[in-house]
Parts: sequence; C-alpha cells; structure tokens
Amino acid sequence: MSYLEWTPNLSVGSDTIDSQHKKLIEMVNRAFEGVRDPSLNKGGALLAELLDYTRFHFAEEEKVMKAVGFPDTDAHRRLHHDLVRQVTDMQRRYVADPAAVPAADAFKFLSDWLMRHIVAEDMRMQPYVLVG
Repeated sequence: MSYLEWTPNLSVGSDTIDSQHKKLIEMVNRAFEGVRDPSLNKGGALLAELLDYTRFHFAEEEKVMKAVGFPDTDAHRRLHHDLVRQVTDMQRRYVADPAAVPAADAFKFLSDWLMRHIVAEDMRMQPYVLVG
C-alpha cells in the first residue's frame, strides 16, 4: 500500500526532477514499510538507500537550478543540507535502536518534509525550468 502518491500538480516541469521526485516518493513509502515492520530487518538499509538517493537527487536538482539561473539556489541548497543532516541522524538512531525511531514519526517527518519541500520550495523553480 502506498502512503504517498505522485500527482501531476507536483510537477516542477523538469522530466529529470519530476522522475526523481517520483522515485523519492516510492522510496519513502518503502522505507516506511521497512521501519514499520522491524521483523523485516530492512529499515536501516532502506533509510540508507533513501539517504543516498536523496543526496544524489539534491546534487542533480542543484545543477538544474544553477543551469536555469534560479536566484534562490544557495538558500535551497541549505534546506537540502539540513534534511540530509536530519535523515542521517534518524538513520544513525534507527541502526543503534530501531525502537528509538517509531515508524509513524519517521514516516510523518519524511513524508511531510518531502511533500512540503516539493510544493513550497521546488515549485518556486518551475518558471525558470519551463523557460530554460
């Protein structure tokens, strides 16, 4: 069962960024399943995979922002670094003690951050992407 769903209103107008956002949504859904059921023993690995892909996506997104002349690239980059720090901490805590990262809290944080970031921050680059 998917908890987050991609919808066309999440499109920033870049096939690259949009496909990566779709993958991030899928990965958040899988990470939640892994954390929700500790007997699967996959939560830590799924969080690590999500973190690695998030770093890759942020680097790619920052390249696009720079290429299209998005004026708030530096501030956006700081938001990216902050999320990486928070997810790294979550992964570290989960690996040390899965009970320290309740599935509901992890999913709420990841899903809220991702959806809010796409809608509130990434959509701000849409006019630049569509023109560029």
